[in-house]
Amino acid sequence: MPAKSVFNSDDYVAVLRTIISENRQVRGYREKLARAAGCHRTHLSLVLGGRNHLTLEQAAGIAEFWALGVLEQQY
Repeated sequence: MPAKSVFNSDDYVAVLRTIISENRQVRGYREKLARAAGCHRTHLSLVLGGRNHLTLEQAAGIAEFWALGVLEQQY
């Protein structure tokens, strides 16, 4: 679960960047996120760079990976 609440931002990419940064010591963390989202790591990199967006299904996969609560998932 992310240390920072998703309610602190209205920009999901900023939340992704923050949580990835918080987990930089975890080997392969981006790959794990991409797998949870059901996408390639390249697509996740494009999302982080602001060139693509996650689908609702991909975002739901990451929310499940992070074990977010129902309210956080809906937000």
